[in-house]
Formats: sequence, C-alpha cells, structure tokens
Amino acid sequence: MTNDAEKPKEEHNMSPGTPRVRASTVVVERGRLLAVALEDPETRRTEVYLPGGSIEPDETPSEAARRETREETGYHVTVNAGTQRVRRYPFTWGGVTYDCTTYFYAATIADPDAPPLPVDDAVYHRGVVWIALGDLRARFGYHAGILQEILALVPNAAVGAADRI
Repeated sequence: MTNDAEKPKEEHNMSPGTPRVRASTVVVERGRLLAVALEDPETRRTEVYLPGGSIEPDETPSEAARRETREETGYHVTVNAGTQRVRRYPFTWGGVTYDCTTYFYAATIADPDAPPLPVDDAVYHRGVVWIALGDLRARFGYHAGILQEILALVPNAAVGAADRI
C-alpha cells in the first residue's frame, strides 16, 4: 500500500495491458451508493461504475478521487484518506485492456443538502445513479474485484455481514 502523500508510480511488465493508475470514491448517503452510468464506446454496453479516474501528475490519489467525483457527479466530497485500499486488476474499456491500479477511498458528500453542480463529462457519461445498498452485488457483479473493494468500504451497518465477500 502506498502512503497517500507519495505520488503513485505506474507498474510496468507485471501483467498484460496498458498501465493505468486511478482513484475512486465509495460514497454512501441515505442508504445508497453514488455511482455513474457509463457506456463503453466499443461494446455500447452501459454499466454503473464508481466515480473515479486517472491521477494527474501533480495530485495525490485522494485529491484525484475528490476531483474525479466532482467532475463525474457534481458533488463535492470529503475523502477519508485513512480508508485507502489499493487493488490491481485488468479492466477492458473501449476495446483496450488496462492494467489498472486503483486507489479506493470511502468519502462523504460535503453538504448532503446542497444540490449537485452541473456535470459536463465525457460523451459516454450517461448520468449519476444512486444504488440501493441491497443491489450492490447485482449492479457491480460484472467485476468481482471492484465489488469486493466497494463492500470493504461500505459502513458495516449499511451492509450486513452476510452480504460481505
């Protein structure tokens, strides 16, 4: 696990795929998980994903998670850097398989009563989705590793022990 104050380093030659270092948030508010619907430009399949994306050279993983969540959802979040989890996994998007290293963080909406800001994101962005916690396995079942990180960061009271991996 990398200290959040350090800049991430891309790992090369460890598995097939284009290296990609990214950060995502797990935001639970009022019994629902914040997500975005994205349409893969190659397959045209729409799935829900955690807000997140690439880490810029001048930012830490937690800063990237905060920025990407704002860009993709319109919500300002407070990232709990102490919850950092790191997972490496293959992921295919747009016909390209990436060797992803993702920094996952629990986060909260900075002002739950404030409306989200307008979102002007990529053309494949299909909107913000709030997912009931009981539907996490069904909605994120397309990737067991990502689902495991989500379940690890959702508060214990929100998802019963039987629902954990």
